[in-house]
Amino acid sequence: MRLRQGGDTLGSCDINTSGPGTVGPCEIADTIAAAHRPLVRWALVHLALEHLGWLGYAYGLLNIGEHTDGLPPAVADAAWQIPLTTGRTRAASRDDPSLKWADFFIDLRTWSPRDKPATLHAAGRELVVRRPEASEGLLLVEWIKETFGGGWASEIHRSFSRDPISSVIVVDQDTGLPAKERLIGFVAYDTARLGMLSTIALIPSVRGHSLELAPALLEECLRQAKASGMPYAVLGGVANRLTALRYINALWTIPGSYPGIFGKGIRN
Repeated sequence: MRLRQGGDTLGSCDINTSGPGTVGPCEIADTIAAAHRPLVRWALVHLALEHLGWLGYAYGLLNIGEHTDGLPPAVADAAWQIPLTTGRTRAASRDDPSLKWADFFIDLRTWSPRDKPATLHAAGRELVVRRPEASEGLLLVEWIKETFGGGWASEIHRSFSRDPISSVIVVDQDTGLPAKERLIGFVAYDTARLGMLSTIALIPSVRGHSLELAPALLEECLRQAKASGMPYAVLGGVANRLTALRYINALWTIPGSYPGIFGKGIRN
């Protein structure tokens, strides 16, 4: 992003150079007086954040240490500082239960995934978690629309426009079953918003039969997101918080994140 006055460049600010959804660094022209440099810097940051919102991000990541002088109230009110260390402290201790349907921020820079299971078992079924093939797109969207509704089907449909495909599915390994009966669940990222995960969905017959299934689905999605270069991910509008809080060590409740992006469609 560049800020110009007439033919002169007052400064510039990068976006997405440190990963998708990131802002900075910003550079101010040497001709700008010291008293005016904070004003120019925050004008650039504002433009960068506004552009990220236009691109489809729900959140932007900014190194506030580079922008401490002259912090505008509007930015301060909308900002939340990520703790410097996360370690292995249980995520539940960092939750605010009063913020039902709040978003969760996952710092993928400090996230430590568990070992990926080769297979999973639930309700007597042998399952595998993987990214869908392009050839499975129409089948998957049709199944989700029939099973979970058009909203989630629309989100998963968008994941197939990404390269690589930005969704993960749970599949029964019994090849003798009809195709749709082999589909168990799904989750996607960069669909509802960039940098955000969609709802974790599992069919009713396997819910509660395995404590590992939903975490395995979530963690594989986060692996894919991290491999794509994302420095963070957001779980949007989380009401059933137990799975995320139990298994994700670098997770934080985002203050002020409810109401978020959901519930604004024409179906609501």
